[in-house]
Order: sequence, then structure tokens, then C-alpha cells
Amino acid sequence: SFGEDAHDDVTIRLTKADGVTAVSFQQVHGDSMMQHQVPVRCLPAVEWNAIREPTLPPPAISVVLPDVKQMRAIVSQYGRMSTDVEWECTPDGGLVMTIREESVHLSGKYNGLQILPIDDVHPPRAVRVCLATKRLAHALLIQEMDVIRCVASIVEEHALVLQAFLPIDDGIVTVFLPVNSQHEAEN
Repeated sequence: SFGEDAHDDVTIRLTKADGVTAVSFQQVHGDSMMQHQVPVRCLPAVEWNAIREPTLPPPAISVVLPDVKQMRAIVSQYGRMSTDVEWECTPDGGLVMTIREESVHLSGKYNGLQILPIDDVHPPRAVRVCLATKRLAHALLIQEMDVIRCVASIVEEHALVLQAFLPIDDGIVTVFLPVNSQHEAEN
């Protein structure tokens, strides 16, 4: 934008030049013009299916996470001792993160967390899932995005879905972490 009182004219076009498909953004204000060309490509259905948002059943429970930066530090330390971490969440607002190895059994617990309603038919219920520690630590990097709050939804036997709510234009970043089903079968 060129200022509070400015009236900008913005045009967005799908273009193709020299065999390259691009989205063209053109902003005009008075005698000034700014243009950006962003190369894009259409994905074949096979590629799209590999990266699109998965279709999942409703979660068993959704919890507002505490300090995500602190959680990431804990999970990173757990990752030095184990490849997997269990998350157990209860309807009373408890969240337990546990690692189990031959030489160590370690748990960290949060109490009094806010549990969000799922719907009128399915009340939240206790659930435990096993996740890859490195993936979880990487996903918790969302804390660097200056999030307002972060919600974890556990979809039993499928995934942990993290939603980071951003302060800009009601933005939400969603991260899907698959459940480690091999570890679940062992316990």
C-alpha cells in the first residue's frame, strides 16, 4: 500500500510467457506501478494427492497448548533419548508426554489446559498416540511465527493436528503429524 489515503488498483492474472506459467500481480497507484511475477505449475492428480490436506475423522480431543516454545525444548530433549514420544490427553485438561526406552522412562505433565468442545454428539475423551519425536519437535517450530495460540487435536489412530492461530488477518497454519502405528502396535 502507498499510504492510508491511497487508493490502489490491484490486478491479478494468470499468464504464460516463454512457456512459463505465472501469476502476475500488478499494483497501480497514481503514476507508480509495481509488478510481481510468481512462477506456478499445475500439479498432476497423483502429486496433489500426496501433498493435499488429509481427510480425517473428527478428533477424540482438542486442547489449547501451553507455552509451545517450552514444549519444543522438552520434546527436543526427549529426542536425544528416544525416537518416539507418547502424548496422552485427558478431558480434565491433562497432557502427558512420555518416552519409554530400556534405559529410561520419562514423563512430563501439564495440568489445567483448556479442552475445546468437539461437537454436541461426541464429548472429548482421553486418548493416547505415539509420534516421531523429531517430527513433533520440527512441527513445534510454529512457535517462531508469533502465534496467538496453538491447538492440538488428536485423531486417534491417524494424526496429531496442530493449528497455530496467527495475529495477521485471522490466519491459521495447520500441521499434520501422522501417528506412529508401528509403536502403537507394540504397546
